[in-house]
Amino acid sequence: VTLCDTMAHSPPTQERHEAEMYAVDAIRDHDVDEDEYMREKSEITDLTSENAKLVVAMVGLPARGKSFIARKIKAYLIWRGLNVKVFNAGKYRRMVLKEDKPSCRADYFDTKNKEAAKQREKFAMMALSDMLKWFSEEGGDVGIFDATNTTRKRRANIVRVCKESKADVGIIFLESICDEEVVIDANIRSKVKTSP
Repeated sequence: VTLCDTMAHSPPTQERHEAEMYAVDAIRDHDVDEDEYMREKSEITDLTSENAKLVVAMVGLPARGKSFIARKIKAYLIWRGLNVKVFNAGKYRRMVLKEDKPSCRADYFDTKNKEAAKQREKFAMMALSDMLKWFSEEGGDVGIFDATNTTRKRRANIVRVCKESKADVGIIFLESICDEEVVIDANIRSKVKTSP
């Protein structure tokens, strides 16, 4: 099942069901508590069922290729004729903080830095809010939410905000996992070289 299949107005029910069950099984393989697994299994259909619009929320640590994957998905879906836009939380941070050099230092991303964590959450929610507004006001088909989204709390918040919005969107979480040191190092060097 391709991402485009989930966007069809009359999705192939059996294929969609198989894709959802595959996703649930993948969750189960990561030692998730049985009660939590059952709750997620019952909720997974609610996230994408019969919605004409879709949020693709990227998940992954920094420098793992999330933005690269987001751009490739966007290019492919635009080629397929869909209205697609990427909403990158990092761009919101850079736009708002502009010349604030502490936002570029490693300690800004330290999990112990509570003030920076609040700021990062604020910028992520700004991007998510703009994406939901884009769905409603500009008729978007697929919004790609490009942020780390690595905590369960953040992902639950994304689901809650999307469900409470008037945009009537389905949600999928797409995780990028990379543990190749050479690739991570190259990604970090590239980001440092091209960052403002």
